[in-house]
Amino acid sequence: MSKSAANDRAGAHSQLSGIIAAAVTALVALFFTGLFRQLPEAVLGAIVIVAVSGMVKVAGLRRLLLVRRVDFVLAVVALLAVLTFETLQALFVAVIVSLFALVWRASLPRLAVLGRVPDGLEFSDVHRHPQNLVVPGLLMVRPENEMFFANAAGLREVIMAEVISSSVPVTAVLVDLSATTDLDVPAADALDELREQLGGRGIRLMLTHVIAPVRETLDRAVSGERLLVGEVFESPVAAIVDHLSAAGDSAAIDDLREGAEATVRRVSERAAGRPPGVPPVPRAQ
Repeated sequence: MSKSAANDRAGAHSQLSGIIAAAVTALVALFFTGLFRQLPEAVLGAIVIVAVSGMVKVAGLRRLLLVRRVDFVLAVVALLAVLTFETLQALFVAVIVSLFALVWRASLPRLAVLGRVPDGLEFSDVHRHPQNLVVPGLLMVRPENEMFFANAAGLREVIMAEVISSSVPVTAVLVDLSATTDLDVPAADALDELREQLGGRGIRLMLTHVIAPVRETLDRAVSGERLLVGEVFESPVAAIVDHLSAAGDSAAIDDLREGAEATVRRVSERAAGRPPGVPPVPRAQ
């Protein structure tokens, strides 16, 4: 590593420089080691330290600390590992710690409760956007990371906690699986257990944004039988309309239709290059 660092500090940029440095190092090791026999080890250590010191990017570490502390901690762990162990061992430690951090982050059951943006058909987290509109009787949730064996049970428990703590009666739960690109068996079983738990309370479970591989796993999840037949929808709007139609809430459906018209109007104005709300310029006859 010190050889590569010294080569970099000398201003080398191409791959040929690495080959030349390796060749020169081999020649010195074979034929010229006697010239360095009387050289104190402290001098050799100083050369290595000066060469390697340029590899420590303090500004980069400061940026990691400001942007994301987890990345800063991982960088410090890798730095300490390099200073403590051999290079390959240090890389192994850094990789293992990074993989552990990745699994730990993915295993956290992060859940967003969704609401409809006023005068639109977009949906976002009601905790971050309190002005969002909640569909009557429908709890819309979206796992913020991929659903898999490490977080499936936790997500099921968090969803049930949202149902229990809801201030209004919940008659249906819509789970948005847009963040899940691959579903393993424990996650599919967790969804089936969620369906049973909700069913015991008379609550309907619906899914949306389910891609084909995830749907195929769901279909095979319970003794080869199809899971949640008729409860998987292409979009949240389709699920909401189905829920409101079953409840006979025509006023909420009309409000949803107005939101769709407002969304189309905003998109059309944006495409025409006009600020939202500004009337179009009439064409000359």
